[in-house]
Amino acid sequence: MAAKQIYLYKKQIVFSMGAVREYLKLSRSFNAGLTGISPVMGAVSMGEGRLLPLFLLFLVGFFGHVYGFVVNDIVDLKVDRLSSEISDRPLVSGTISKRNAWIFAIISMALSLSIAAFLSFRYYSFFPAMPLLIASALSITAYDFISKKYPAMDVFVGAGIFLLILYGASSVGKLTELAWIVAVLGTIQVLFMQFIAGGLKDAENDYRAKANTLAIKMGVRV
Repeated sequence: MAAKQIYLYKKQIVFSMGAVREYLKLSRSFNAGLTGISPVMGAVSMGEGRLLPLFLLFLVGFFGHVYGFVVNDIVDLKVDRLSSEISDRPLVSGTISKRNAWIFAIISMALSLSIAAFLSFRYYSFFPAMPLLIASALSITAYDFISKKYPAMDVFVGAGIFLLILYGASSVGKLTELAWIVAVLGTIQVLFMQFIAGGLKDAENDYRAKANTLAIKMGVRV
């Protein structure tokens, strides 16, 4: 009896680890740090040096990243199913259902906003930081829903990162010239990654799905 219980316990652990791995894949955790440091860069450019607020700002960006990528995978599921190269993605393979993905996305956004609210009451002021964060989330959400319908919609990703950096900076105080420079440079980098690297990576699958992206409009096929 004890041996059976141990076996079931080990099996449950393996299953739980597998589920965690699938959710990490769904959230694109491997590059979440790039989004997570966006508000941190903004705050640091304003002279913020306290570790706890900076860590919490990182979590705001991290969970915002998770929300954006999960919703993007949900919306693009039909297109993604046409590609064998991404057949191991959790939604495509079916290891995570759309319902659970939506729950995961909503929880992630709730965590991001809750941490931001705590920061605004404990360390910073509510205005204008929180409205900038909400605007960033709306921009990313807009991208998720229209990125395959109209060309050059990657500007919404750039706007989302731009606003996220400004959120971190404006949390600390009145925006300085350095904060604006950091926000602009961060946005340029993201736009380059989206338009060039992202456009080429998705071109073949987008062409098959008849997506209306900038790369397809410019004649890219592979």
